[in-house]
Amino acid sequence: MNTHDYGWVPASIAGTLALLLVACGGAEPTDISASGVQGVSAIATQDSREADTVTAFNASTKPDAKLTAQTLAQAEIQAQEADPSQPLESLQPDSIASKDAYVSGAVVRKAAAAGIPAYRFYNASTGAHFYTISPSERDIVGSTISSPFSLEGAAFWVASASSPGLSPVHRFFNAQTGVHFYTISEAERVKTVATLPQFAYEGVAYYASQVAGAGLVPFYRFFVPGKGYHFYTASESEKASIQANQSDTYHYEGIGYYVLEAGSTGPLSPALNVEFVDAQGVRQSVPVISGQTTVSGVAPFLIKFDASATRATAAFNAQTAIPDPEAYAFLMTGYRLNYGENRGGVWQYPQGSSFSRDEDTGPPLFSYVYQTPGSYPVRLRTRDALGNEANIQLNVVVNTPPAPILIRPTDGRWPTLVSGNRYGLQANGDYRSFGSLDTGGRHNIVIEKVGSGADPMIATFSPDGRSKFDATQQLEYRASHIRLVNVDIGHFSEGQRGFDYVGVIGGVVRRFTEGGQANLWQEGTNIIRSNVRYARGLFFQDTELRSTAAGSGYIMIGSFNGLHARNTRFVHAENGSTTYAMLRVYGSNFTFRNNLWFSQVDGGSGNGTLISMLSLAGQTPMAWRNDDAVGPVSGTSNSQNYGYISEKQILQNNQMYASGSFLTNGISSVGSGNPDGANLVYPRLMGWEDNVFMPSGNIARTIQNGELYGQYNFWRNNRKDGGRGAFVSSSTAAPNRSVGDQTTFNGPVLSESDNSRPTPSRF
Repeated sequence: MNTHDYGWVPASIAGTLALLLVACGGAEPTDISASGVQGVSAIATQDSREADTVTAFNASTKPDAKLTAQTLAQAEIQAQEADPSQPLESLQPDSIASKDAYVSGAVVRKAAAAGIPAYRFYNASTGAHFYTISPSERDIVGSTISSPFSLEGAAFWVASASSPGLSPVHRFFNAQTGVHFYTISEAERVKTVATLPQFAYEGVAYYASQVAGAGLVPFYRFFVPGKGYHFYTASESEKASIQANQSDTYHYEGIGYYVLEAGSTGPLSPALNVEFVDAQGVRQSVPVISGQTTVSGVAPFLIKFDASATRATAAFNAQTAIPDPEAYAFLMTGYRLNYGENRGGVWQYPQGSSFSRDEDTGPPLFSYVYQTPGSYPVRLRTRDALGNEANIQLNVVVNTPPAPILIRPTDGRWPTLVSGNRYGLQANGDYRSFGSLDTGGRHNIVIEKVGSGADPMIATFSPDGRSKFDATQQLEYRASHIRLVNVDIGHFSEGQRGFDYVGVIGGVVRRFTEGGQANLWQEGTNIIRSNVRYARGLFFQDTELRSTAAGSGYIMIGSFNGLHARNTRFVHAENGSTTYAMLRVYGSNFTFRNNLWFSQVDGGSGNGTLISMLSLAGQTPMAWRNDDAVGPVSGTSNSQNYGYISEKQILQNNQMYASGSFLTNGISSVGSGNPDGANLVYPRLMGWEDNVFMPSGNIARTIQNGELYGQYNFWRNNRKDGGRGAFVSSSTAAPNRSVGDQTTFNGPVLSESDNSRPTPSRF
């Protein structure tokens, strides 16, 4: 038989189907001709029964798995060395792409048009499996020759045609066993043809990858010496079960190649990136390879999940309203992320709601604080507007922190903190006389309340309060993965150097002061300028932020690359002379879910708005840099700083106001900012979704809607009366400071009274 797998049904199927089935374990091959090829007539008359005689198969009579391992290792090196700037379209057929193309999911997305599932049948008589990527053949086998075959479903996905970054998978027919053998290794193909005459080469079966990457899963290879054939699976759990229970029968030979994840091609290509700080204090950004990726950290473990690289190819191609594929996936694709911890319960806000603490649905940005040590399976399910769904999964391991070192109020001062340590503050303890608690340059520190009673009080917490003038080298290590648990913080001072991942869990923050990096960056030497950086990864959960500082009256103002709040009360407790918003924030990657905005004071027009999500522009508007630098180290004036674009900011399932709350002057400004006329910024992918307003009366003094500026920003299903009342409308206008570029700056935006985002099915 010399047809490809995806064309296994010839015009005259009756004459070849018997051969097809025995070739995949359909019958025991007892009649072998002198040439070593099994006769069709013999197969048509023989019984389908398990072989009674075990044939001895040794290394000289089976393909060489070591050659496949060498091929994959060489391909990985080649991918690492390849030029990441080379477009996939320019690659020669069957060439290895750059590692970036695999990790980003570009290779899989490119293969979408050729992606097809491979179906697996089980032969109960022989224990072998039969694979086909032909739907018509699947239906014929299932309906007309069902015994002894049972359809097990779509086992894995492959590409039916050549695609950049993929390689041909070769198929052989083993005349001695009647089962097919597959290899992606050209070296193994050549050796098998030259040295194993019982293996008849039948050509290319389909295309898969020699390199791991996003949307690709390993295709595991086993050899069954008692039968002389191979078994393959893309299932991690099936592989583990075989190794645990049948290792004497199934000999594991390693990864054969990488197939396309189920659903990762064709209509919907999910992607997930995980950002966190590891046990060495180094920030990691890991693209998830489904079923393979494991990330770990120490409890409480702060993680950001970003699925915004997902692409809904089929749904996107079926519409014309949104021409940007990233914006379409961000706005019109649904995401469900289950964190795997299964702690139960619901979030406190909005009041009367029942949002699970174990998973989220909605836009593709998520944040989570793992508080209990353990191993957790995390699952992402995506759903497009056509009803297609696809999944990604990874494992999160949360390690136990060391036993706490007790700091007593009578100690009189803070000890020298050590990275990796856990410190306890006594309940009811007053530590305000100790001065500022500074964790500058250290990592993986936990400071928590011990005992029962009131939260211990500290005067000031500064994650990295070191002066920029103390820097001795460029981009010095800064504080990372610092967590305060159930502590009463009088003043949170951001500091000038920023930080990598800081969490406040429980307790209260009575005052927040920004670092002022944008204004301070240009001072000093190149070394100093390199160390004035924006904060990255600030988490608030189960806590309260208050504005009790005289002056502006902001609860919070600042610029961040990653700001996440959950089940937190934002309390406006004092008016100031320039209160523009309770929160005035700039930056990227914000998630606000299940929080409460509450105003304790009535300042009339001075109450400002609930929250302003803004952008600024510098000399050259650009995306946020991975080092969080404010500007070039050679800069000499503030006008030369990098333009920091606000993008990917979401507010979802929050509660605005509550019983006893005063009202603000406005609701929200989404995507506005402070461009200077010459340097436009493009705030994008920012908005409000499924938020509720209380009380039921007027929700603002003078402005009755949310203001939308920028590109692909959104305002959907935000309602009065606890979510049951009228839609809170939105409006658009010229950008702040009247830059006036309506085409590139302002629009398109999405405003809808009902949320059209699909909701993925439950796990």
